[in-house]
Amino acid sequence: MNDDDDSRQGIRARMRPGRAERPRKAGEPNVLTGAAVPNQLSGLTTQPANVTTGTRPGAQPAPVPARTTPATPAGRQLPAIPTLIFLGFVGLTAFRMLGQVLEGATTDPTPAPGATAIAPGPVRFGTNLDDDCTVSGEAATFDAGADVWWSAEMATRQDATATVVVIVRRDGAEIEREVVPPDDSGTPWSVLCSGGPVADRDGGTYRVEVWSEGVTVLHAAGEYAMAPGSG
Repeated sequence: MNDDDDSRQGIRARMRPGRAERPRKAGEPNVLTGAAVPNQLSGLTTQPANVTTGTRPGAQPAPVPARTTPATPAGRQLPAIPTLIFLGFVGLTAFRMLGQVLEGATTDPTPAPGATAIAPGPVRFGTNLDDDCTVSGEAATFDAGADVWWSAEMATRQDATATVVVIVRRDGAEIEREVVPPDDSGTPWSVLCSGGPVADRDGGTYRVEVWSEGVTVLHAAGEYAMAPGSG
């Protein structure tokens, strides 16, 4: 952390005025039309039972050769219903899995509000503060009624044009909020300190946070405890 004077800014000093049916494949037979069996009777001609014309009396008629019926081509059978159900289930499962893969590859995650890419810097507390934003009497627990000052080290160096928001909480509830405008000096800075002690002196756990202007990036944070019974 840069300890130069121009990188340390007190709030009080920085608050000056001015500031989708499956298509058939090529060559694939139509199952329904291929299943039809030709009418066997339509391929037969009527044969007389006994032909006697032109034969001598007592002569036996010439035997009539039996007509051979051409073989009937077997029809194409439809798959059994359980097979169709199984194939349909497999196809639906594969379709759903493909959809999930494609969705996962094209969906960008949305960052949660208030998430930060880096850890916030520390906030130190003490019973006094000098002009260089250095606290004295540094501690994490203070007696009832004590004046508590703080000094925050930013996680990253801030531009002179940066606006930050300081929030003070007691036992998780916000009790104070202050908007700190850009630095009039035009100099980047990395340390921000309080312009006075924390106003509330009731017992509890206090937390000081330094946020970006939109309260989306936490630059620094720290906690201290005030003993009960303070006024």
